[in-house]
Amino acid sequence: VLDSAFDTLTAELIDRLKKSPKKLDGILLFLHGTMVTESHYHADAEVVRRVRAAMGDKIPIVVVHDFHANISEEIVKLTTVLLTFKECPHLDARQAGVNAARIMADIVSGKVKPTQALVKPPMLLNILFHNTYADPLLPITDASKKLEKQPKIISASVAGGYQYADIPAMGPGVVVVTDNDPALAKREAERLAAMLWALRPQLQLKAPNPAEAVRQAMTND
Repeated sequence: VLDSAFDTLTAELIDRLKKSPKKLDGILLFLHGTMVTESHYHADAEVVRRVRAAMGDKIPIVVVHDFHANISEEIVKLTTVLLTFKECPHLDARQAGVNAARIMADIVSGKVKPTQALVKPPMLLNILFHNTYADPLLPITDASKKLEKQPKIISASVAGGYQYADIPAMGPGVVVVTDNDPALAKREAERLAAMLWALRPQLQLKAPNPAEAVRQAMTND
């Protein structure tokens, strides 16, 4: 994305927030999670940084990413809660929005005090393996849904990452948000990340080398 476009649109967003006719109790942002600009490798985090700087440290900010987000420690620190779509294909986008709005309502009412942890296993998931409705990712998706049924768990997200954005935050990430229990958030995020790491043998892309690929293409009817 051109800096000029990014700066213009982000400034417009912040201007509208500041000119809200009513006092804002919280800010809910839907950001894809892997935007790159000329000057910012992790432009989604830069959006949140600018919003946070403009609106103050106290206002809760809940961010929703899609499954292909490359999540950084920076954006986790800037947000009150970060959650992602659980499914790929993204058939749960509406549900993710509903969950985010529910979480925001609980924050504003004082019902919960979110604490979140990010764990990024040192691996990449080829996009061919991003189907969450089948193995090998289905058990991890199911585990994240089951985890959210625990009373202290606000949300549990497993993002597949986006391999075509060559940035420091590239790769899968697990974000677990708890109600005022940082140790639990870290422990469960590490557990889900370990499940993902254990799938490495099933996530190897057996692609042909260039010469073999050309041979296959030439003989393919």
